[in-house]
Amino acid sequence: MRVVALGLVALVLAALHDAVRAEVAAALQALPYGIVRIAARALPRATRARWVDEWMADLDAQRADHEDRPLLLLATALRIVLGIPRLRWHHRAGGNVPAASASGPSPYAIAVETLIERARRNRQYLTSEEIGVVLVHCGVGPEDLDALLLLLHDMTIEIVET
Repeated sequence: MRVVALGLVALVLAALHDAVRAEVAAALQALPYGIVRIAARALPRATRARWVDEWMADLDAQRADHEDRPLLLLATALRIVLGIPRLRWHHRAGGNVPAASASGPSPYAIAVETLIERARRNRQYLTSEEIGVVLVHCGVGPEDLDALLLLLHDMTIEIVET
């Protein structure tokens, strides 16, 4: 009798284990999308949809490439969430924010943030040498230089030749 009862208990636990495992796997697939949607509420309404669409597309692409690795998708969502304060800062500063990526702000966005922060510390001026160092450090190419200089000019940041 005990053997039969233990066998039934083992069978029920095995069935529950598979059901719980399937539920956890489904939740891990959906969780990153929910995290990004909730965190995106911190962005201005005018640009929120753009960012959510880009991030969802990034998550979809990563999910297709790594379907068997749901924690990687969750890590990507968390990197996106960690980049949201920078995006909010750019929007408040009136910056021209470039396209999103799954790893957070682009090199251009990081360069803009860095230069604006330095200009504020230097009483609204930057040296051309500082700009060059930041661009190289952030990996921004020369094709973005004109847009960056125009943005700095629009923000009344003086550029001093060195």
